[in-house]
Amino acid sequence: MANGCPPPPRLAEDRRVRAITEVAATLCDWHTDVISYDKEAERTGDGFNLIDAIRREHGCAEDEAVERAMIMWDRLMALFLRMRARLTAELPELAAFVNGLGQYIRGGLDWALGTDRYNYIDGVGGHRAFQPGGWRDTPRDNSPEPLPIPSIAWWWQHDPGIPASRHPHRPTSTGSPCPPAPPGSALRPTASFPSPRSRCRSTTPPAHSPP
Repeated sequence: MANGCPPPPRLAEDRRVRAITEVAATLCDWHTDVISYDKEAERTGDGFNLIDAIRREHGCAEDEAVERAMIMWDRLMALFLRMRARLTAELPELAAFVNGLGQYIRGGLDWALGTDRYNYIDGVGGHRAFQPGGWRDTPRDNSPEPLPIPSIAWWWQHDPGIPASRHPHRPTSTGSPCPPAPPGSALRPTASFPSPRSRCRSTTPPAHSPP
């Protein structure tokens, strides 16, 4: 359920609805990981954050991992916007639900950017762990190519930005799992995209976000 409006029962298991719902949830998971990373690294360092996973996968430094995470986020956000536009046009009865998903993403982002839980090392004040870097008018990456993550690549099978000829198997209801697609980046049609944060570790002065 989103915005108090669940999808109609006949569409609840539609693969397009499942895809956009999972996209919305993943966007919230990822932006929370980026925002909370410095606090987690300072307090636990358990390595479970998205930034940690990217560093291990690519063998890159922290700043590069943050930028990679934001590129992934922007590509996924662009996918969400395309999917939402198509679903609201083709299935007006889904409009309230998918618009509610957009509000869920933006609400979670605004909360995470403003809460002391993530902005301060101790969660209440004192040393800052995070400083927002502002907003961009354009995404870093809006490619229609799937992200190279097999478990989520099937979402792009429902991307209206990819020609139908590239979707020989495009199921719209539950059943056999969708095969992974080959690997390839304000929630209104014109969206704003968050910029990388400035880090404010207690042991270092604030660093400026890249332009």
